[in-house]
Amino acid sequence: MRKMHALLTLIFASLRGRLFATTVSILAVAVALAVVAVTGIVSFAIAKQAFESGRKYPLIVAAEGSSETQIILSTIFHIDKPRGKIPFETYETLKKDPRVTAVFPIAAADSVGVFPIIGTDGAFVADLGVGYRGDIALADPHDAVLGATVARQLLMDVGTEFTGTHGMGGSADEAHEHADHTYIVKGILDPTGGPEDAAVYTSYKAVWEIHGEKGHKGHEGHKGQGEEKEDHDAHHDHVPSVPESDHDHDRYHLSDGMLTAVLARTGNPVQVFDLQQEYSKPGLTAVNTAGAVRSFQKYFNTAGLVATFFAGLTLLIAAALILAITLMALDARRRELALLRILGIGRGMIAVLIMLETLIVTVTGVVIGFLLGHGIPSLFAADISRWVGASVEPWHIGANELPAIIGALLLGQAVALIAMLRAYRMDLVEESGKN
Repeated sequence: MRKMHALLTLIFASLRGRLFATTVSILAVAVALAVVAVTGIVSFAIAKQAFESGRKYPLIVAAEGSSETQIILSTIFHIDKPRGKIPFETYETLKKDPRVTAVFPIAAADSVGVFPIIGTDGAFVADLGVGYRGDIALADPHDAVLGATVARQLLMDVGTEFTGTHGMGGSADEAHEHADHTYIVKGILDPTGGPEDAAVYTSYKAVWEIHGEKGHKGHEGHKGQGEEKEDHDAHHDHVPSVPESDHDHDRYHLSDGMLTAVLARTGNPVQVFDLQQEYSKPGLTAVNTAGAVRSFQKYFNTAGLVATFFAGLTLLIAAALILAITLMALDARRRELALLRILGIGRGMIAVLIMLETLIVTVTGVVIGFLLGHGIPSLFAADISRWVGASVEPWHIGANELPAIIGALLLGQAVALIAMLRAYRMDLVEESGKN
């Protein structure tokens, strides 16, 4: 026991003697594994959110020219901007379709701070299935329902009044405050860790009122006044969407009964494919959310593999660094090791001593990397969830993390064995004779 204690004392004394090199080696291993861990956590969160949304809203109809990825990001995750607008009649037609069991309008044109204002209806907010306090009916164009993060960061509560800003996410492009339309917070959603936390929900009619009284009246008129309905429909026939090349002001000017997207749910998956074909036409882009989710999954799996690849390179560099430092230290410690031989410590025990030093560096790097990779997401879970638009599970172990940990330990073992063999073959008797 006393001999083991003496050996451990020698090991840690040796590591302290080359503290800078030891610290760099540990950090190289730790950072590589932390990157793999964080990538796995974020990828899992986004994939899970996309899967759940794909199951809940299997069909999304948006403006022509928008990619599937962009539509998913803007309508589900609220972390991108809509690329155009579609006529309100798209929503009404889907609502009457017997194959559709639920349909919800989305009109995203404004923001408050960095948080998007989503024009919709009370049915959509209720369909989110999130607990709340207050009222979420959105019965009046001035009513607003806040996500938990919005309420916390903007210090708002039920009854608070605020105004929105033209454009999405605090965009500076032709941004101006809609000072003439005041919202009143009617309800606040419970925290979910998902995209709902970082969104403000209002009535789509409020969006129309803000961006042009004519648009709101036009919608009301087309239900009972034939002439206004013809003018209204003619407008939509000529302006089905606004392409990316147009000004942001036009893109977010949702007057005259325009929406940015429609979310729909069907009775069975086969009907989703039929509706996608029917609504993929000039002016519209229909997205089968499940198919887009699979593309998302492939993208993030690829991103995870790329992160693991670079982490592997970092681990190889770290292993080479640890080996080089250990071998140089061996040459510098010849007299010290020869003294250990004189004191009766065998060649094999000295080799084990060197191997343990190397393994301690590797294992310490693995432990610190694991704690960093999961501790940082745990500390900043709310912020990360807002950035990626999905609920983060900080202690989730991704598919690539365990192989990366095993790889790091195996590399450390390999380096330790090389160092051990080098120490075993050293001629310390000759060095002790010099003393």
